[in-house]
Amino acid sequence: MQRTPWIATGLCLLSLGLAGCHREQSDWAKVRATNTVQSYEQYLAKYPNGSFVAQAEARLAQVEEDQDWQKASATNTPEGYQAFLRQHPQGKWAEEARIRIENVALASPPNA
Repeated sequence: MQRTPWIATGLCLLSLGLAGCHREQSDWAKVRATNTVQSYEQYLAKYPNGSFVAQAEARLAQVEEDQDWQKASATNTPEGYQAFLRQHPQGKWAEEARIRIENVALASPPNA
C-alpha cells in the first residue's frame, strides 16, 4: 500500500515532463513559422538546452545571412558586397557577391 504515493508522484512528474516537451514543440513550431532573427533568439534564450537548439542556431545564422545579403544587394556597390563577404566568406551568397564585385570592376572605365 505504501507504493501508491510513489506511483502517483511518478505519474505526476511524467505528465509534467510531457507537458513541458509539448510546450517546447509548440513554441518551436511558432518560431519556425515566424522565421525571424528575434524569434530564434527568443527560443534560444527560453530553451538553452532545448531539443531544437541546433536547428535554431542554424536557422538563425541563415536568416541573418539572408538579411545581410538583402542589404548588400540593395546597395549594389562593391563596398556593400565586400562588407557582406567579411561577415559571410563561406555563405551561400558569397560566390554571387564575388561575381558582382568583379562585374562592377569590369564595367568601370579604366583610369586614364
